Amino acid sequence: MIVQASKAVSASGDEHDQADRQRVPIWFDALEPRAAAKVATAYAKIERGEVGKLEPVGAGVLEFKISYGPGYRIYLAYDGSKLVILLGGGDKTSQDGDIKDAKRLWAEYKRRKAEAAREAAERARRQEKKR
Repeated sequence: MIVQASKAVSASGDEHDQADRQRVPIWFDALEPRAAAKVATAYAKIERGEVGKLEPVGAGVLEFKISYGPGYRIYLAYDGSKLVILLGGGDKTSQDGDIKDAKRLWAEYKRRKAEAAREAAERARRQEKKR
């Protein structure tokens, strides 16, 4: 399953989160039809586990290259073995900034996930004390 990181981690509703939520859809919607088809095919391959083109770009973020046009890329990370967190997309011309954004989103996702786990553990401890 593929989950967009900005949807998974953007819970505060602040302006920065709102921009992150729109990053992938805006990028995808702006693609010309053939490029959009190539990206959609790449998403399907990733969901099926066909990720032979993944390259690490640091901090646990991976890059899936699409050999078409200006060299499209999809940035993702794994949360476990089945859930792929989609961090963004772009092409060779925006690669440095796209990688930076993907790393930031991945770090934010992990921070919020850890925070949620701590809160759940604390709730469980409080429930146990009540018994």
